Amino acid sequence: MSELCQGQDTVHPPRGYRELRSRNSSTTEESPASTASQSKDAIDKGLLTVGAANMLLNKFRATLMPHCPFVVIPPQTSAESLRRDKPFLFLTILTATLYDNMPLQRMLEKEVKKKISDCMIFDGPVSFEVLQGLLVHIAWYA
Repeated sequence: MSELCQGQDTVHPPRGYRELRSRNSSTTEESPASTASQSKDAIDKGLLTVGAANMLLNKFRATLMPHCPFVVIPPQTSAESLRRDKPFLFLTILTATLYDNMPLQRMLEKEVKKKISDCMIFDGPVSFEVLQGLLVHIAWYA
């Protein structure tokens, strides 16, 4: 499974849903598990520094978090710890707060959409982190 689909708090689809999806899917699909360990985030790719990510996280807390009561990031949480513990939520927060850098925001938005589609297509369990990330993405996107 991709790192997006992994998590301790999982929500599983209704009974019979997996069987229906299995019958309708091709057997030649490649699981994202093989590429999950190779996936790099914006910091690994050199698009942002950890310092810039911390500034964007603080921007999220100050400007967007009041409008997203479903995602509360405690003040003591650093960008590095959020990046390590909840990488998809971290990605959606970066994407939402990069409104002053549209080219980078668009690049990260494509990554968000890819991770969402990977999780949905390959039928991974949906974690609480994924739900929070989807809510941040929807709130920003709308």
